[in-house]
Amino acid sequence: MAAGMSAPHEACRTARCVVLLVDDEPLIRRLTARALTEADYDVIEAADGLDALKLLRAGSPVDIVVSDVMMPHMTGVDLAHTLKDEFPGVPVILVSGYASVDRAPFPFLAKPFQLPALVGIITETLASGPAKA
Repeated sequence: MAAGMSAPHEACRTARCVVLLVDDEPLIRRLTARALTEADYDVIEAADGLDALKLLRAGSPVDIVVSDVMMPHMTGVDLAHTLKDEFPGVPVILVSGYASVDRAPFPFLAKPFQLPALVGIITETLASGPAKA
C-alpha cells in the first residue's frame, strides 16, 4: 500500500475495493487507474457512460463508480442517475474540471486532484453509502 494511504473500506465486497473508473480521456483514465491500483484498489476502466453500463449490466463486481462528468454519448451526471435507479447499492463520485456542473446529490471532486483527495472521497462515500434522492 502506498505511504499515507488508508486501507480500502470495509463496505467493499472483497479484500480490495473495486472501483469502476469512467473517463473518456485515455491518458487521464490510465494514470488515475494506475494511481488507484497503487493505493490498493482494484480498478475496472470504462471509456464512457455506455461502456460503464454495459460492464455493470453484465455483472462486473463494482463497489463504487468514479466518473468524469463531461463525456460524449452520456454525461457522468446522466450515468450517475441511471446507476442510482438500476444499481442503488453502488455509490457514485463525479469528477470534473468544470466547477459549475450540476452534480447534486452526488459527491464531487474537482479536477485536477491529488490521489489522497480521491482516496479520501472514495473512503467517505463508501462510509456514507449510496446517494440519496
